[in-house]
Amino acid sequence: MVGIVILLCILLFLLLIIGRNTKKNTVVEWIMLFWFRLACAIAILFFINLLLNENGSTFVMNSFSILVITILGLPGLICIGVIHIFLREMKKS
Repeated sequence: MVGIVILLCILLFLLLIIGRNTKKNTVVEWIMLFWFRLACAIAILFFINLLLNENGSTFVMNSFSILVITILGLPGLICIGVIHIFLREMKKS
């Protein structure tokens, strides 16, 4: 699985180098930016989950939360965090 991801990243990087002066360049750049933001969103959620596990809480890492953070960025992270706090408080009461 990791090999496939590495191969796709190398392929996208080569496409970026080859198509630097073409109009397809914007599409390749958008795809590469999306994959970079996706990887950052997964890493951020992973580290948040690690921090919350020390306190006895968990933070759900699912495809919806990863896509929201990937597309929206910091506002998406804040929204997912607020939803998490709201649901945790609803469980307590």
